[in-house]
Amino acid sequence: QYDAPITSVENILDAIEVLKNMHNKMVVSMPNAQAELDVKKAQRRAADLHSRIDYAESQLRFSLPVTNYESFPPELSAKIDAHNKAHQMRAEAVNNTKLKIENERLAWINNHGSKRLRKTVEAGYNAQRLYVLERAAIEFPKSVVDFDSNADWKPRSLPSENALERSLAINDAHPDDDDRIVSSVVWLTIDETGQKLDSYDQYEAIAITGYLGQYTLLETV
Repeated sequence: QYDAPITSVENILDAIEVLKNMHNKMVVSMPNAQAELDVKKAQRRAADLHSRIDYAESQLRFSLPVTNYESFPPELSAKIDAHNKAHQMRAEAVNNTKLKIENERLAWINNHGSKRLRKTVEAGYNAQRLYVLERAAIEFPKSVVDFDSNADWKPRSLPSENALERSLAINDAHPDDDDRIVSSVVWLTIDETGQKLDSYDQYEAIAITGYLGQYTLLETV
């Protein structure tokens, strides 16, 4: 039952379901003449295995690592090993990305940040909001930061020439970012403060998503 190659968590869960059914049949089909003590021992072992199988299923469904699966069949254990290694690789990649972002943040603050920002960070405070505001003011001086994701917009079918050139220039300047900045020309319907804009007016804007990996900037044209 376990010879098929694993291509997803669903495959592992299917294999676990086979193991459950197999053990249920083992317990039910035990000879009636077997000693009651042996039956109880077998039932306890089956209950323990079922408990660990349920745990493994729960971990797999949330893409989390699995432990305590040594008594599973070797083929299934090998597949869970592969799942755990893949999870570890993803976690290491996330940590490396976080470390890279933090090192870049500290380097920028040291080289370009205001005196207030440098002193605040040196004192152990986070100051993330001030960092984003100062950096955006230098790199995108005509923009505002939508910290609270209040803004909303509709597609713009025919951008003005100035807006189109500006949007394309932004995208061309950031082709290889790990968390790529993406710029597009839109009709702004709600601004960064949450204010709904007059539907009779047209507010052409450039929406810049993925700034510093997570922020949205807005430039009005």
